[in-house]
Amino acid sequence: MLKKTNSIVLAIMIIFTVTTVSLGEENLENRNLYNILPQGEDYEWNYYGFAEYGHTMTISNISDDNREYSISGQIHDMSGMKSEEELSFYMKYVFEEDALIQYKGTKIIDSDFARIELIKAPLNMGNTWTQKVTAKSGETLNLKCEIVDLEYEDDKGIYTVRYDSIDGDYYEIRKIKEGVGVIYFEKPIDSNDSKITFNYSLNEESSGYKSFNKFKDLDSNRWYAYYVNKLIKNNIISGYPDNTFKPDDNINVSEFTKLLLNTLGYKEANGNDDWYSNYIKRAKQLNIIDEEDYTNYNRPINRQEMAKMIARALGEKESENTVQFDDIDKVESKYKEYVIAAVSLGILEGYPDNTFRPNGNLSRAEASKVIVEVMSKEVVKGSKDKGQALTNEKVISLEEDFKNYLLPKTNSSNVVLGYNSKEELISDMTSIMTESLARENVNIYFEEKQGELNIIPTEGPAMIVNSKPLDFKEMVDGEYLVSQENENALRGRYRLEIYYKNTPQKGWMMTNRIFYPIDTKGNINNNLSYQTIDKNYSEDVATSAQHVRKLRGYGIIKETSDSYIVYIGLGEKPTGGYSVLIDSCVNLVNDTTKIIIKENAPGKGVVTTQAITYPYILVKIDKTNSNIDVETLDGEKLEDINDESNERI
Repeated sequence: MLKKTNSIVLAIMIIFTVTTVSLGEENLENRNLYNILPQGEDYEWNYYGFAEYGHTMTISNISDDNREYSISGQIHDMSGMKSEEELSFYMKYVFEEDALIQYKGTKIIDSDFARIELIKAPLNMGNTWTQKVTAKSGETLNLKCEIVDLEYEDDKGIYTVRYDSIDGDYYEIRKIKEGVGVIYFEKPIDSNDSKITFNYSLNEESSGYKSFNKFKDLDSNRWYAYYVNKLIKNNIISGYPDNTFKPDDNINVSEFTKLLLNTLGYKEANGNDDWYSNYIKRAKQLNIIDEEDYTNYNRPINRQEMAKMIARALGEKESENTVQFDDIDKVESKYKEYVIAAVSLGILEGYPDNTFRPNGNLSRAEASKVIVEVMSKEVVKGSKDKGQALTNEKVISLEEDFKNYLLPKTNSSNVVLGYNSKEELISDMTSIMTESLARENVNIYFEEKQGELNIIPTEGPAMIVNSKPLDFKEMVDGEYLVSQENENALRGRYRLEIYYKNTPQKGWMMTNRIFYPIDTKGNINNNLSYQTIDKNYSEDVATSAQHVRKLRGYGIIKETSDSYIVYIGLGEKPTGGYSVLIDSCVNLVNDTTKIIIKENAPGKGVVTTQAITYPYILVKIDKTNSNIDVETLDGEKLEDINDESNERI
């Protein structure tokens, strides 16, 4: 909670600078080093280069102290799917003392060294250092390293670093951009009796936060990227029907109310007349806004009004503190205590001229930063589980509630008693889980017919068995993973994983449920249980693939007792250089395997064939579920080419 002080003087510009990650008491000259990499997970780099080489890397995890980045990647298949090699790889970036270290995966065509210092503080042109590295052959090299150039693009530094062997002619060159990472790599490679230059570059247009892919106007290189990505990932903010986010538009009262309530764990259905009416009603019930506060919810909200909503949501009213802004007298008396509270909590700040500007507005991007600051505070006053650890009893209680929602009272015709629509049931289920999880389960097990809600007679989800032990694991951001292994005649042996988060107001809630079958060897079939295969895997597979290769969609083209071979095609493309990559393959709770794909386009400057092509991939997956869904990272659901209702074939 807030530490009370007698006087707080803030003259820090709000929003317009990206916060430096917190890494303790570091030398000031090292600070810029820690801003070299993107600050959020799910950032994706797409590299293209020599002889159509390419690879994709994604930040899969960042450690709590922001020092260690776990990276998963996949090399683009240049063989036309004839390669039988494993194309995925893993690597790490680690901040150690005054340097950024790369611990390389074995597959990526990059440095020959498993560990190399990419860049070292101070980040000044002319900074030199030496390092000893070990090649795959076991040979040890001494490298002389130097930042040989420094240029700026959009106020971001681009450092060119050269690494030369002291004892030979080997070298490497990297360009490293602040907030992005490596954007160019070069080294010599042997080719017959000569050496040629191997290089690749980052395609910045197709790189960035995955969550931005569906928006036309979001830029991963702008200051707001970390904050907006965090809110999108947490389903707190969304865009507009035309696939825009409008980051620079002023945020209005209704939009900010929804953002704040979503942060507190409340997901309301759209109102009949005004979409925001249920959010306003809930905000009044929670005493976040008063009845007389607003007559127009579509106008921009100002900073003092925002302060009141934030302070009330967080249960703060720090009237003992003071703030010293030159325009403090312009804050209306009814808002002053809330402004003091919001500033004391570090959520709202002042400007460089020592003003607060109480009647100023914030853009949607700026409001995103404010909401991330709200998320970082303690569980708010009024949370029923405030300060309580997740217990075995709480998990069992939530599981019983979940079971009761999925098995409601019905009549003999399977008509649910007490609910007339899916939305009514979803609204009640959000008391124990996120709206997205509630909606997923309701859509699986219920259907609407003639104004009534019907339960679908089908196999229900895997549930926790009360008599068996639970395994608790604390995750980042206060989340818990609770898992349990069970075995029964219906499902065999399996592992159930449930994620929980202690949300403001509603306390502990489920955020995700994942079902993993376990094979006879005790291995869990997780999201890596797939294999890309040769298009000439067998004669029947080759024939089937040729028959459908021009279609955009997916379909099972071969089925065995324990596996499927799935075709996934992108349809007609104007040139070569396009490819399909598997992002993930996950077993869902509804007897469905979901495959997420990424469509890769040729990078700038890459030489491609100019003929029309039909890129596709063949994937072999375990036969753990009856259904398969395929969608792109942008959320596009591909059509099943085997669906009888599909008239294309």
